[in-house]
Amino acid sequence: MYYSEPQMELLKVVRMLGCMESRQARMLLRLRYGLAPEAADSIVRQLKCDGKIKTVGNTGLILSADGREDPCVLRAVDIALSFAEQGNGPEILPCKRDYLLYAYYPDTSARLWIVHVPEGMEPEKSTFVDYAQNTAPAHSVYVMLLDSASQTAYIASSTPCILAYPDQNGRLQLKKWEGK
Repeated sequence: MYYSEPQMELLKVVRMLGCMESRQARMLLRLRYGLAPEAADSIVRQLKCDGKIKTVGNTGLILSADGREDPCVLRAVDIALSFAEQGNGPEILPCKRDYLLYAYYPDTSARLWIVHVPEGMEPEKSTFVDYAQNTAPAHSVYVMLLDSASQTAYIASSTPCILAYPDQNGRLQLKKWEGK
């Protein structure tokens, strides 16, 4: 079967990440290709009918053939989309094992690296982000995705980055971290 560039892009991202929400797929395809929400929904339906992806009932969740829902990945996609502008949508790329998501924004040559920080791992991940930022290419932004706001007290990163965490209502909050 022949797939268009937007279909291939969405399929690549879903396979790489394992899961994505329909609203995120719509936004990604709008930012990258200027597609209307209806066109993005059509792409999802076509890939589902071909057996390339699965959707979970009426939840809006899209899964790769072997994927499962991962709240951290879903939050990471939201973060990547929040840094995007029309025509400069993120190109989600394969990333190294220690990263949750890596996105590249072609028009600005910016790179976004998202690291998940489970509770109790704040010192180790802070050191990891410090080292990564010291060796990073220009225009790199690091995000530490925390499980809760209370973890911010234990972040020991000495270099600026962004902290992301869900508030009490589950909404993702982004906070600039200036370093200690």
